[in-house]
Amino acid sequence: MIFHHKDRIRRRKKIKIFITQICILQ
Repeated sequence: MIFHHKDRIRRRKKIKIFITQICILQ
């Protein structure tokens, strides 16, 4: 469960970075 939670956080970080990149492009 801990591992799963960590993976979730990692995914959140990736999504945040992705959104930031899109904002910069626009």
